[in-house]
Order: sequence, then C-alpha cells, then structure tokens
Amino acid sequence: MADNNENLNSLNQEKTTLEEELKTLDSENDKEKISEISEKVNSLNDEIKTLEEGGDDDLETLKERNKRLFERAKKAEGFERGEDGKWVKKPKPITEIKPKVIEKVVTDESVINKVLDKRELESLDMSDTLKKEIETYANLKGISVKKALKSDYISFLVEKEEKDKKIDNASLGSGRRGVKKDYENMKSTDFDMRTPEGKAEFAKWEDYTRKKLG
Repeated sequence: MADNNENLNSLNQEKTTLEEELKTLDSENDKEKISEISEKVNSLNDEIKTLEEGGDDDLETLKERNKRLFERAKKAEGFERGEDGKWVKKPKPITEIKPKVIEKVVTDESVINKVLDKRELESLDMSDTLKKEIETYANLKGISVKKALKSDYISFLVEKEEKDKKIDNASLGSGRRGVKKDYENMKSTDFDMRTPEGKAEFAKWEDYTRKKLG
C-alpha cells in the first residue's frame, strides 16, 4: 500500500509538471509539443486511475489496462507500431519552406521623375541643342530639369540663346528694309492690292513711273 501511494504521488507530481509546461507553450508555434505532452498527461491520468482503482480489479483487467497505458505512452513519445509489430520512431513531417516572392513596384519614383523631366523638356520653347544640353547637365548633376533650369550655367545658356535670337531677328529686319524694289522692270499686276503692303508698294511704283515720264 505504501508503494502504491508513493507511485501515486510520483505520477501526480509528474502530471503537475507537464501541465505547468503546457501553460508556457504557444498554441500556434508549439502544436507538436503540446500534442505530445497532452498525450503524456492523459496517459498519466489513466495510470493514476489504475493505481487508485487497482485493488478492485482482477489480474487480467490490470494487464489489459497497463497494456493500453504503455501503448498510449509510446505514442505520446512519437512512436508507432510497424508492420512487424515493433515500436518505431515516427518521422517528423517535413515542413515545406516556400520562398518569399518579393513584388517589385513598377511605379518607381525614378521612372516617374524621368517621365516628368521628358515632358518638361518638350514643353520648353528652346532649340533642340539647348534642350540636349539641359538634359545632359541634369543627368550629370543628378537633378531634375526644373532645378537644372535654375542653375547658373543653364541660365547663362538660355540667356545667350535669347540674345542670339534677338540679334538674328534684328539683322533680318534691317535686311528687309535695305532691299530696294526694281520698279523699272515691274508692272501694276506685280503688286498684291489686297494687302496694305502691296498697296503701299503700288503707290511707290506709280510715283516712280510718273517721275520717269516727266
């Protein structure tokens, strides 16, 4: 009887230890461990019940109960019976590790900036040569077209191009004014009387003709 009580105390102590361990486990990450410990606790409960009620059972009943307890304990430890009836360690399932798929964001900020810079260049009222210079400068400095336009270097080029345009326009205007009409070889039908310029030139031709005839 003393041995029986001693075994009961030992089993109850082991059961309490396992139940405390269960409380520390995570239900998601420690599923396998929880299953094993739960099986052991159930096995211990059966053993405790057997010891507590063993005095009233016959020998065959005790043997059958002990056999079931042994099998449950082996299963709790991760064993299973093979085809030959022997207990073998059950292999742990291999967890497939799926590689993480990293999706690249297509709307990259650098791509968007390039599109905006291209539109900015196309909208500028400048020569293609100057636009190319602005693009090259922006890429070299790693800045946007808008910032490049504010730089001293590009501002100088823009100002120079505008001055050159004014000089060219002035030269063309003075050249037009310096051209003299050859009224000697002109006829009245050579003038476009639908425009003010044509009428003015016709009046000058008439004046030249009258002076020539005396």
